[in-house]
Amino acid sequence: MGTRVEPDLLNAAPPPLDLDDEPFAGLLGRLFALGIVVALLASVVLRFKTRSPLWEDEALTVNIAKQPLSRLHGLLRHDGSPPLYYVMLHVWMKVLGTSNTAARALSGVIGLLTLPAAWFVGRRIGGNDRLRGTWIAWASVLVVATSPYAIRYSTEVRMYELETLLALVGYLAVANALERPTLPWLAAVAVVTAGLVYTQYWAFYLIGAVLVALVVLARRGVLGPSAWRVAGAIVVGGLTFVAWLPTFLYQSRHTGTPWAEKTSPPMAAYRLLLGFAGQRGVAAYTLVIGLLGLATLGLFGFAFDRVNTVLDWRTRPPARWLAFATLSTVVIGLCLAYVGIGAPAIRYPSIIFGLFAVIVGAGVVALGSRLGRYAVLAVVVATGIVGGYHNATRLRTQASQVAGAINAEAKTGDVVVYCPDQLGLDASRLVAPTLRQYAFPTMAAPQIVNWVDYEQRNQVFHVPGVAGNLADPAVFAQEMLRLAGPEHNIWYVWSDGYKTFGTKCGDMVDIFRKQRPHATRLVQEDLTVFESENLHRFSP
Repeated sequence: MGTRVEPDLLNAAPPPLDLDDEPFAGLLGRLFALGIVVALLASVVLRFKTRSPLWEDEALTVNIAKQPLSRLHGLLRHDGSPPLYYVMLHVWMKVLGTSNTAARALSGVIGLLTLPAAWFVGRRIGGNDRLRGTWIAWASVLVVATSPYAIRYSTEVRMYELETLLALVGYLAVANALERPTLPWLAAVAVVTAGLVYTQYWAFYLIGAVLVALVVLARRGVLGPSAWRVAGAIVVGGLTFVAWLPTFLYQSRHTGTPWAEKTSPPMAAYRLLLGFAGQRGVAAYTLVIGLLGLATLGLFGFAFDRVNTVLDWRTRPPARWLAFATLSTVVIGLCLAYVGIGAPAIRYPSIIFGLFAVIVGAGVVALGSRLGRYAVLAVVVATGIVGGYHNATRLRTQASQVAGAINAEAKTGDVVVYCPDQLGLDASRLVAPTLRQYAFPTMAAPQIVNWVDYEQRNQVFHVPGVAGNLADPAVFAQEMLRLAGPEHNIWYVWSDGYKTFGTKCGDMVDIFRKQRPHATRLVQEDLTVFESENLHRFSP
């Protein structure tokens, strides 16, 4: 009677995949190819289709970018962002216009470009094993294509998809430069580095992590002079930031993120993972388990055979440094946010999302069964598309509801008041231009928010010709009543809970009502909407 031989898992190394693992072989392979086509088509539609009007950050981005380029520096100095995406959007809107669809299409196109970039990164970390690389490449594409997170920021007029794309391209540039440190590849590394630092400031965390990895590899003699040359190219690219440095220092001292709440790094990381999966609902919780499980396998696991997956707690070489860069970026960003430098917003780590997706794709190959890989990818794709559909249909703001109610009954010369000023960014695009619009507490037009010393400004603010502190709701309300006069309505758009405002916006409702008891609440705040708001009409 024969003796069963147990596999030596302790000393195992990943065997090459055989031809039976060809992802597109046989009936199942053809169905897999069809599934990829369907998923990609769905991802294209979802990247250019959303029901919601622009929410406040998007509207502010459009309002800044459509100004003459000569004004861009001054506006961003008071906003807190670097300029690259705004310049791109300015040129884009010159050609296609400033409508919601046209403005968002730039991010949609960038989002589509992340798909081939993810394919090439996935193919590369598969190494010399063609089948392994093919599996990882297509798995990475499917994760990025159907991700609710990637779909969301492909439909948002912000720089976050550009970050994702640049990080993926940067990986390819660094990997090729380490193999062939020629001038073209080193120049590519420098250009991508410059692009990152001029897109979003979390880029510094990623660049710092990559430089640490390169120094460690160089000192170990693993890559020799190549690592030092690539590190030098990154430094050269980073030095282009010197031109923007005075503006960055001013922003750091005077703008920052006054709206941000302090969140512990573990809680912020938990919210980030949920953000990667779509934030809410059964599909999101299912997807986050899948992403986390596959990322763990991508970092630690490999398929020993059809039924055995080995976990190597030293981590697997193909994903080791990729994981180091992504995890270090998030840890640095969230820890600094906790001590008051930056914010833990889930959109900021978009710089590492594409790289994270490739680690997830590598986890698919740690499953030895081809049927198992198909099944896991089917779950990831299906739950992702559900989240992407919710993104397309879910309102991000009640601005259209508010503006619709105002435009239906307002008459020329009526006064529209926004408290806080942030609520005016999106609604003002939709309100009839014949109405007079004012933001609390500045009385300025609501199309631009000046973030300079925002907290202090919301406590004390004076303008020539107005007696008293306009940051006092009683003083501001009295000025709005004077401007409206005895003939015009006051349309009051407001919401409490915004940091640095306390209950001032809600208090102003009572102040207006004392002077104008004929008040009607036309829109009720819907707290399921990302940017919710109320609308009151105070008739003469």
